[in-house]
Amino acid sequence: MKKSAWVPGVQALEDRILDDELLYAFEDGTEDSWRRILVRMPGLTDFKGVDDYNGDDSDIQYRSGLNDEEILAGIDEEEDEDVKLLSRLDLEAQTTVYLLDREAITTGMIKVIWVNENGQSVWDNVVKPGTLGDLTLAQDYSNLVEIVNYQAVRGALIVR
Repeated sequence: MKKSAWVPGVQALEDRILDDELLYAFEDGTEDSWRRILVRMPGLTDFKGVDDYNGDDSDIQYRSGLNDEEILAGIDEEEDEDVKLLSRLDLEAQTTVYLLDREAITTGMIKVIWVNENGQSVWDNVVKPGTLGDLTLAQDYSNLVEIVNYQAVRGALIVR
């Protein structure tokens, strides 16, 4: 699965795979046991970050647009409830985590978890290992709404 989940632009994939069982085998049966990775990599959720234009915290803005009133108003005007939900989650998500755990090995699918700034999962889907590279590229040019094909079905297969 690791070999077929090649991601474009990543020269040394093995440097980005956390496969030391002594450090990362912390599956405790809960849905978010993977979050303990934040203890080892606390900056993982700082991906998009914030901007402070005046330098005095008076106008801190999320780069994602999470607190942009104009963007939020546009989302609120959306009639399709799935699109509205996914659009809000897309703003909230700071990064994605590709989880290849025992469940993935059993099912043959890699779980994709969209994570907010607090390390909470805001959305998840699954992908076939051979499509992970396409998904990674799509995230540079698409939003969550488009990636999941306008369908708010958590845990569904993403087809690229």
